[in-house]
Amino acid sequence: MITLSELASILGCTVVGDGALQVRGGASLVSAGPGDIVFITSEKYLGLLGECSAGAVLVSPEHASGVVGNKLICDNPHVAFARALEVLYPRSAPLKTIHESAVIAETASLGEAVTVGPNSCVGEFTMVGDDVWIGANVTIGDNVRIGAGTRLEPGVVVLDGCHLGRNCIIHAGAVIGADGFGYARNGKSWVKVPQIGVVRLGDEVEIGANTTIDRGALDDTIIGNRVKIDNQVQIAHNVTIGEDTMIAGCVGIAGSATIGANCAIGGQAGILGHLSVVDGVTIGACSLVSKSITKPGMYSSSIRVQELAKWQKTLANLNRLDQFAGKITALEQRMNTLEGEA
Repeated sequence: MITLSELASILGCTVVGDGALQVRGGASLVSAGPGDIVFITSEKYLGLLGECSAGAVLVSPEHASGVVGNKLICDNPHVAFARALEVLYPRSAPLKTIHESAVIAETASLGEAVTVGPNSCVGEFTMVGDDVWIGANVTIGDNVRIGAGTRLEPGVVVLDGCHLGRNCIIHAGAVIGADGFGYARNGKSWVKVPQIGVVRLGDEVEIGANTTIDRGALDDTIIGNRVKIDNQVQIAHNVTIGEDTMIAGCVGIAGSATIGANCAIGGQAGILGHLSVVDGVTIGACSLVSKSITKPGMYSSSIRVQELAKWQKTLANLNRLDQFAGKITALEQRMNTLEGEA
């Protein structure tokens, strides 16, 4: 536990109330107890505080007057809450040992304080930086580079030649550097095109569980610094993603697409290949991006769910759009003719 004043000092917040309060954890507004800290980011949540038992509330100056009791005032309560959780729930210290069942190539180079878990493999001429944590059943290919402080959870696969930056987190089951989906047509059959590029991750990148990032066909697949990618995302060969972009679960990005910096892509969105999306774009969930986006802003193409009978009627009308357009054009022409005769 930590006192409210100590936590405020670490977070750079202003304490209002009992600075000696012992904080034991963080919680939601619904489940918080007297030793917990919560956060408020919007006025609409202030009403929930009446039934909340939290010991203290992280709140912005804008909404501080609406909070009764202990509070920590800061500019960004959500970010402060994230930092508070890091303090209250520290990761257990890595063992910094190589498990006896791990297989490390003789030509591999491991830095200081590296952990390698059971049944993990590190390939030839691979270089692993200081303080890297490699979980159980991880496979790292040949000529891989892994930056200091990076963490690979159990079952991760990093294939030959790929580069991972510093302080990355790769969650369980992710595959980095599998072959891109590249084939040449030969009559009725397909010929596999060797994928000779690699994947390059910047620093502080986080990759979700069972996400796959394909190696480039000729050039490399590039993921910029601080990009955050959710679970079960497919990123195809030669994709480039700019810094600080966030991608939610089940997104699919086809080959050679370029995504700018500071973008946000909602879950199950699809982006077609060879397109570009400029910096600062937000794409709504379940949207299909079928042409390049050249202007920052919010974009969405999803259709809301509706009753089956109503959707069937809507779909029938969609199938008749060409007829409707023809009739409207004919009516416009007729109106123009009548106006000319008047």
